[in-house]
Amino acid sequence: FAGSSGKIHKVYSEKLKIRPDLQGRIFYRFTIGQNGAVLESVVAQSTLNDREVENRINDIITSLNFGPVSGPDAMEVIYPIDFLPP
Repeated sequence: FAGSSGKIHKVYSEKLKIRPDLQGRIFYRFTIGQNGAVLESVVAQSTLNDREVENRINDIITSLNFGPVSGPDAMEVIYPIDFLPP
């Protein structure tokens, strides 16, 4: 996630120009394959209540690659992201 935090912040910052009070937490549930690619990602829960932002960030998560993982064929992760205006 470290490499994509700038892209995620940009999505949120752009929306803050339109909705300056926008804040909340999004939980993403995604599956990482053995090759490290994200196989599937969904919004598991959100208090942000902005589908456009949620979907754009979901697209970023879907494009991530964590590098090869050991263990089971796939690993499920639930990851929260907090958004608070400056």
